[in-house]
Amino acid sequence: MKLHRVVAVMLRYFLLYPTSFGRLLDIFYWPMRDIIMWGLTSVWAFKTQPDNDKLLFSMLAGVVLWQVVLRSNTSTGLSVFEDIVSQNLLNMVSTPVTLSEWIAGIMGMSGILAFSALVFSIVIAKILYGINIFSVGIVLLPLIIILLLFGWSLGFFGASCVLYGGTKGLSFIYIISWSFAPFVGIFYPLSVLPSWCVSVSKGIPASYVFEQLRSISLNGTYVREQLLVAFALSCVYLIIALAIFVLVFKHSKARGVAQLQ
Repeated sequence: MKLHRVVAVMLRYFLLYPTSFGRLLDIFYWPMRDIIMWGLTSVWAFKTQPDNDKLLFSMLAGVVLWQVVLRSNTSTGLSVFEDIVSQNLLNMVSTPVTLSEWIAGIMGMSGILAFSALVFSIVIAKILYGINIFSVGIVLLPLIIILLLFGWSLGFFGASCVLYGGTKGLSFIYIISWSFAPFVGIFYPLSVLPSWCVSVSKGIPASYVFEQLRSISLNGTYVREQLLVAFALSCVYLIIALAIFVLVFKHSKARGVAQLQ
């Protein structure tokens, strides 16, 4: 793997953003919309329970960190989709760029975009509601890393669908992350879910993150072992997603990438 080729892949995707209003919306508009909408909902909930002064922070912190999953997922999947639509995938496989370099470039690019959306969300939450997400402390870093790994895994699952089915798989890129959302407890504790949903939640790394984030917000404590479980699950998800992506890519390449249009 050559670093300069990985950087070239990242640069190829980054140069598309300043020229596309739709791509900029993914980074700035949707996070702002979520923070405004759920922030106002949190303010209303706080006013109905004035004794719980940490409720607003708990809900808004969940919304902000969820942007890491959304942005890393969509930017990963859309990168592959755009290569297919623009017929750049055929050019890509005919260059010295290897599959691992392409994957690393996509992950690097989506990671930077997810971080940009996160910083923007943190600033908006501070300006509009006076919420300082950094008050969580150094534990915020592992929470972000776990969510980033999970978002990458969802993104490559979606990208595999696009590689296999062509442009018909676009909708799957957007719905896959929200399919997991009811089970991870972004806005509410997992205890309110039915027992079978809680069982499903235990296999999703993001659920551990938001439960621990809620514990930090409300009680000032967290369980380190739970974060280790979440990190291990995220790594397993990502390894499986990358393995599927590589297999589907090789299958698509064998039958002809031009057939994906």
